[in-house]
Amino acid sequence: MTLQCPVKVATRFSSAWHHTLVSLDDFKRCIGQEFGENQLPIYQQLGLLGHNGIDISLENGDAIYACHDGFVEFAGTDSYSYLNGPAGLGIVLKTNGFKTIYWHLQSFAVSPGDMVKMGQLIGYGDNTGMSTGPHLHFGLKLLDINGDVINRNNGYDGAVDPSPYIVWWGMTEQEVKQLQALEGYSDPAGVAYWTGKPLSEYLKARLPDKIKTITESI
Repeated sequence: MTLQCPVKVATRFSSAWHHTLVSLDDFKRCIGQEFGENQLPIYQQLGLLGHNGIDISLENGDAIYACHDGFVEFAGTDSYSYLNGPAGLGIVLKTNGFKTIYWHLQSFAVSPGDMVKMGQLIGYGDNTGMSTGPHLHFGLKLLDINGDVINRNNGYDGAVDPSPYIVWWGMTEQEVKQLQALEGYSDPAGVAYWTGKPLSEYLKARLPDKIKTITESI
């Protein structure tokens, strides 16, 4: 299981530097609260041992993207109990084996029942609900074969740490076509194969004498 990074722009937590992300390491510097941190009374009131997701610092209106293919199981207000409390506006995307949770949003770009693709815009970040500043609460829950949450009594309402599963953005179809054009050929099957994969993997598979030309041109 892999989850594509849910944002392209975020705020570096330690310095409040709002910027376009350039790598997975850069993204990790924008996490203001890790999974399981801050065993505060408010979490005890919600029946949790600690924070049941990761908080990604951002600015109001920053775009939020689907981390995987799936369907919109929920898009609405905090009456839905994924966080067991007043969490504002949120989206839940579901697929076989897991679901991802996106909360404290400003608005939605999808509706319940919509099928979405990895990397698709699904909403915009904000500070709605029980929040002390603009951020995306991003959560992950594993599901059994019936689509029910596994181990819901784990102290985090069934949530697990999503951080180990997050990967950086891969190439788009257009970017792959541009790379192929630089090498003087067109391969539709190759476009399909490389779409979504990191540029570094593509470069490793190319002839050494082509790599310098490609990297200088993109």
